[in-house]
Amino acid sequence: MSINSKKVLLIILIILMSIFLTSCWNSRELNTLGIVIMIGIDTEDDEILLTAEIINPTSAERDMNVPMQSRVRYVQGTGDSISDAIRNITLKLDRRIFLSHNKVFIIGEEFAKRGIVDFLDFLQRNNEHRETSYFLVAKDSKAYEVMGVNGGVNNIPGGYLLELVENYEHNGKTRSLTMTEFFKYYYDKSNQPVLGVVKSEKRAEINKVSSTPSNVDYFLNVEGGAVFNKEKLIGYYTGKEMIGFNIIVDELKRGIITFDTPNGYIDRLSTTIPPIEGDVSSTKAKEHGVTSVEILSSKTKNNIEIVDGKVHFKMKVDIKGGLAEETGDIEISNREVIKVVEKACSEEIKKQIELVLKKAQKEFKQDTFSIGALFHRKYPEEWRKISDNWNNIFSEMDYTIDVETKIIRIGLVNTPSNRIKGR
Repeated sequence: MSINSKKVLLIILIILMSIFLTSCWNSRELNTLGIVIMIGIDTEDDEILLTAEIINPTSAERDMNVPMQSRVRYVQGTGDSISDAIRNITLKLDRRIFLSHNKVFIIGEEFAKRGIVDFLDFLQRNNEHRETSYFLVAKDSKAYEVMGVNGGVNNIPGGYLLELVENYEHNGKTRSLTMTEFFKYYYDKSNQPVLGVVKSEKRAEINKVSSTPSNVDYFLNVEGGAVFNKEKLIGYYTGKEMIGFNIIVDELKRGIITFDTPNGYIDRLSTTIPPIEGDVSSTKAKEHGVTSVEILSSKTKNNIEIVDGKVHFKMKVDIKGGLAEETGDIEISNREVIKVVEKACSEEIKKQIELVLKKAQKEFKQDTFSIGALFHRKYPEEWRKISDNWNNIFSEMDYTIDVETKIIRIGLVNTPSNRIKGR
């Protein structure tokens, strides 16, 4: 075959390919879809109840006069399975729901206690779901009872909740877990999943004369964590316990640690702290002051050992923080005072870690911190022998916690307000 013939054949092939490969074989027009941004899963009367928040494309977001209720629609479907409930929505909605833009799954408490294994199978088989969608448990309520609540600035309820979940970077009292991360813990024999929670709360009445819709009288709170034994909800961690949890698993980004201003060192350091003219603050005021330290960075190194035939867990926590607030009668410019405050902060962090460890060991009897995975990596042979009995071993495990805090910022002033002249 000549070179010219090859060129002609190549051109023909390119033309044929361009004809057959430029079309969309599975295209769906936007005006035929119901775009879902939040899904709630509940159980009622032994059936699955699915609630979907759908964007209303006819409401222009730039038009501030459009009521919030008009920007989204809520539809529900019931069925014997998740798939059946979703498909039954088409009996009530004039569009087929589109799941690829869903950002949050809310699991009702009753459904979570019963077990979410059926829900997990649906997620793994369906190709529309985003693996970055967040999982939340509706604490003390149904999932649909927290949907539609918008207590923030975002003009769409689903967007408001999404931004709350993503605020975990600024507050260690919560957790955000995506679909991918959940399955990682779910299939790990040495660990149990901990999901974020969401709860609807009524806000304090501020303006009695208001024409705003009733749902703005409520807001959502994502403080705490939901503890699972594989697919079943077994309890909750409080916000304070979640700070300890996030430190153990080395996921704490930012947060505030508040503790009583340590007593007894003012007199001990009186020779190094110059008196302030006109200072009349009382001993009682000194004893009842509190200190707040903002965590700027946190690094946890975990280790595990077998000591005398028993598992021993060791933690080394390094905290760098800034002094956020001080109501005690202390002189911050004195380095010796700062050292005492650092020690008091370390003790408070240690208490919060011990608090969540004790709850996991004695109440839940479940390893929610991936300590078993740490043991597996270090002692693979021993792990094969004890893996089936790991939670019982974890419940009796000894531990050592070492916390070191460094305060690297004290703010714009050295002297607390209650030491100001003439107080």
